[in-house]
Amino acid sequence: MRSIIKLFLVSSLMVGLVFISSCKRSGIDYPGPTGPSTFAVLLNLSAAPNVIYAGTARETTTITANLVHFTGEPIANKLITFEVRDWLGSRIYAGFFDGRHSVVSKATDSGGNVSLTYHGPISDELSDDTQVYIYAFLRWEGKDLISEQTPIYIVNDVLDISFEVEADPNVLWCASIKPRSTIKGIFKKTDGAPIVGRRVYFKILSGKGEFAGGLTKAYAVTNSEGIATIKYIGPKGKDMSLSEEIVTIQGQAETWWQDKDTDKFYIHKEIDIRLIKGN
Repeated sequence: MRSIIKLFLVSSLMVGLVFISSCKRSGIDYPGPTGPSTFAVLLNLSAAPNVIYAGTARETTTITANLVHFTGEPIANKLITFEVRDWLGSRIYAGFFDGRHSVVSKATDSGGNVSLTYHGPISDELSDDTQVYIYAFLRWEGKDLISEQTPIYIVNDVLDISFEVEADPNVLWCASIKPRSTIKGIFKKTDGAPIVGRRVYFKILSGKGEFAGGLTKAYAVTNSEGIATIKYIGPKGKDMSLSEEIVTIQGQAETWWQDKDTDKFYIHKEIDIRLIKGN
């Protein structure tokens, strides 16, 4: 009987404590709509170009960081630290920033932007192709640390890159309106990684037509997919002397490979576009 009474008293005491605790609460605590402060901040980082060549001279690439609120509003006057690291996140000494520094800190401008130059290694400093990562760190409120990274591929052998040219469509009907075709220069590493921020030069080698602006030579810069795009504009049917004609367009992509005789050479590919004369 005594045990039952003790058990009743303990149970009553626990219920009372829960009741008292619940009475002191003014309501349920819901998480904030934006979460922790770091969730409301976006740090974007990129390298252009993202592939550089390790030759007898140091190739460079521009590192750009952009700091904004989740609303898109830029964040100015915040110090961002940049470091060169490997795929494991360990600091390495492969190339450097301006002043031959491997760590650099710069403040964002009024647009929330920071840019700096990375100088890659030369061939004597590498035994094979390699990949480095540029890390960006921002100390935020309290102990919050915001970080981002972007890779840079360092090519030691020209055979590790590929280049193709495509036309869509590659057959044009030339009538009262000048037809158009999209010309793409596709520049990638052989493993499929896109080569970003590089110029691809296009030239009409033979046949009628032009690029935008009446040009027969023009260039475009590869995007995030490693594709440089330009528009070819064919002739009207009345400007063709034959019922069918062929236009040959050449694309050239700079490879940065160096030898004894030249500083650089270009991979080039040619494509044909078939023109059909209409009424």
